[in-house]
Amino acid sequence: MFVEIFGWDPDHLVCKPCLNAKNLVKTRNMDHVFYPMAKLSVTEEHKVNKMELSNRAAKLGFVVATLPQIFVDGKHIGGFDDFKAYANGL
Repeated sequence: MFVEIFGWDPDHLVCKPCLNAKNLVKTRNMDHVFYPMAKLSVTEEHKVNKMELSNRAAKLGFVVATLPQIFVDGKHIGGFDDFKAYANGL
């Protein structure tokens, strides 16, 4: 299982659900990557991550309204509450 978390860069905005998602994957030893984002796309990495999430959302037909947005093995799970429920069902 590979988890991808698109969330607010903690250097720019403290996002409790984003931090909770990162902590959950770490405590369960899940392979994961965190893609930091910023409201103003401060760095090139932020811009690339924002574009990647936007492209995935458009392809899968959902609107990004909140962060984090979490994918497991390429499948969109949703936000932290959705991911927590998914992880608890494993």
